[in-house]
Amino acid sequence: MMVAERGASANTAAAYQRDLDDFLAFIVSKNKTLENVSRQTIESFLASLSHAGRSPQTVARKLSALRQLFAFLYGEKIRKDNPAATLETPKLPKRLPGTLTTGDITELLDAARADATPKGLRLQAMLELMYGAGLRVSELVTLTLSALQIKEGGKQVTVDFIVVRGKGNKERLVPVHGKAREALSRYLEVRHVFFTSPLKGEGVFTSSPTTALRVI
Repeated sequence: MMVAERGASANTAAAYQRDLDDFLAFIVSKNKTLENVSRQTIESFLASLSHAGRSPQTVARKLSALRQLFAFLYGEKIRKDNPAATLETPKLPKRLPGTLTTGDITELLDAARADATPKGLRLQAMLELMYGAGLRVSELVTLTLSALQIKEGGKQVTVDFIVVRGKGNKERLVPVHGKAREALSRYLEVRHVFFTSPLKGEGVFTSSPTTALRVI
């Protein structure tokens, strides 16, 4: 349901699976099942997480998974009630994410540009796309050749846009320009050295372990 109806990514589905596995192990130890577990047992599970030193963010995430699980069971008439519906989410501390300074980013990119090997060109392209095109790490490592909108003509491959599939399995069109475009073009010219066969691999940044050792 999470994947088919809500468009959840494989990573999201796997995270929910881990959270629900923890809960199932807990209720089995209490001789309970999903059909008869009570609100009190769910509260005990959440309390056990806090006692074990889990962060409020972790407890809140697991509670979210439980809410969706029991909402599903209620909707499918497997249960007559939803014991997790009115449970309160732990209060989360407000904090700003850590960020790199402009100087940090410049130093990072300059270090990558100093390496002209295929591995260096690959690193440059990855960093420039994250910084210049705003790609998440998960979006970058799952990028495929078919997502690249390549401009025809000229000796060098030029990518003007990238079709990115992000959170919620939603697609967006991301423009690529400046140094990110140049770095990606240089990398695509040497991408073949990372594969045992020119036709192997749809992933833009996927490498063959055998060839990668040769590159190193």
